[in-house]
Amino acid sequence: MKLNIRFKYWMLATTATLVLALTGLFLAAVFGKFSRLAEDSAQERFALVTQRAVAEITRLVSDEARNVATLSSSRSEAFAHAGENGRTINTEDLLAPLMASLAGHTHIYGHYFALDNDEFLQVIGARSQAQIVASLQAPAGTEFAIRRIVRDDLRTEHWQFFDKERTVIGERFAAASYAPTDRPWYLDARRENRMIISGPYVFESTGTPGLTLSTPL
Repeated sequence: MKLNIRFKYWMLATTATLVLALTGLFLAAVFGKFSRLAEDSAQERFALVTQRAVAEITRLVSDEARNVATLSSSRSEAFAHAGENGRTINTEDLLAPLMASLAGHTHIYGHYFALDNDEFLQVIGARSQAQIVASLQAPAGTEFAIRRIVRDDLRTEHWQFFDKERTVIGERFAAASYAPTDRPWYLDARRENRMIISGPYVFESTGTPGLTLSTPL
């Protein structure tokens, strides 16, 4: 009787162990399959998101390339005119159309022009965004920021800040350390004598990444 009981217990224990082992193998197989499915699904989702992002960036770059081509097709007098000390940027005539362009293309950070003498005009669409406003040291409510670097003995830069009504709400002056003719977007466009699309880089004025399309005038 004792042997029989022991045998039954042994059989039950063996059967239970076998069931647990098979259950463990089954769960491991199922878990592995679901892990592979989850991994495949994650890879597919990542690929889909990447494709959509690339398509959107391509569309935006194409749109901006047409915009740059349209702007650059204007007569050179629209951008610069002769001054007492050589060519100077035609700021007064450029501000209104450049602000209008930024208002209509919210994905564009800014427009800028540079001359060989390092004179520079930059129009930035701040759009009251906290990060941009803070990085530019602009007053609250800044919709557009204008930076002019003029050629003089000190090379000063003059910042002006405009609200949505395009009224000046602040300004500041500083010594200019930025030299546009040293920047890759300027050098590459001049060397290639055609429109250039830069690789991603960090914008000097905000510290955020972006692309630049540049073309010689």
